[in-house]
Amino acid sequence: MLHFRMRSMVRFCAGPLFVAWTVALVAGLVLAFLKLLPWISVSGISLGTTWPLFWPAATRALDIAFLLGIPVGFSVGIDRFFRSGSATALASLGVSPWRSLRGAALLATFWLAIGTALGVELNGRVAEPGIVAQRLVAASRRSCETSPHPAISPVPMLGASWLCLDGAPPRLAGPMPGTRRAAWFSAESVVVGRRLSEVKLRDLRLVARSGNDGPTLRAKIGAAEIRGLWGVAAAGTLAPNWRTFLVVGTGVFLGLLGVALALMRKTAQRPWVFLIPGTAAVAAWLCLWVVDVTVGASALAYLLVPGAGAVLALVTSKLADLSWFSGPFVLSR
Repeated sequence: MLHFRMRSMVRFCAGPLFVAWTVALVAGLVLAFLKLLPWISVSGISLGTTWPLFWPAATRALDIAFLLGIPVGFSVGIDRFFRSGSATALASLGVSPWRSLRGAALLATFWLAIGTALGVELNGRVAEPGIVAQRLVAASRRSCETSPHPAISPVPMLGASWLCLDGAPPRLAGPMPGTRRAAWFSAESVVVGRRLSEVKLRDLRLVARSGNDGPTLRAKIGAAEIRGLWGVAAAGTLAPNWRTFLVVGTGVFLGLLGVALALMRKTAQRPWVFLIPGTAAVAAWLCLWVVDVTVGASALAYLLVPGAGAVLALVTSKLADLSWFSGPFVLSR
């Protein structure tokens, strides 16, 4: 009978898991491609030069696939499990909900192994993002220098462009980040930080104006450093392989938590069966993003990722039990 229970849970969850994971992965890859599209469209920069940036972007797509796809897949599977009548049949035989959870745990172990292996493989292909970015900046400058002057060669990652004029060395020019184009800069050279979150500029010249009729500020600075830029790769302090294990493990954990909560409540109410793991997954993903972009964040801060997801799943489950949240839109078996 135990063999039947495990096969039953696996049968109902395996298909939705694969579909949800695939859809989330494709969505993440599309977002990665759109983020790289400005670089691909820059004339003078070959696809081979741009390609190394795809790997760190692909790691973010894998984050979306596991943090969002796996919990959603489990929620669809447990919904099918209840609506097929299998849950009712097993309960009538006196089967404990925790025994029914074993099939989901078997799938969770499989996806944990697959996700960790994929993440480790991607991490091995990811070069130091700052090195790749510096090569792209240099390639954009060379494209500007070899084009008929005057010439402009964009640097999409920095929101700026190389300007090449007759009789003058190339200068990087663009709006200052965070000023809403109220201040503009130009610099002779730029060095990108290793995590793409900061840049160092040499021979910096600033022009800022307050409104159309306001005073104009002009400044010339020998060297400056700008921090807080959004990078392609994660900027956190956790080692890449450990971060992969945490992300994959969090997605699997939240999926199992959603299944366990449904089995404990002995019902798969809609839309709560989808909202409980869904909101938890979104909370975990947002928390991961905040920790990644927080400069100087401790590696222990990553524990907030599964913690935030679990807390929101439990809170949403409690809301589902409140009678004033029930209504004609709630379907249960």
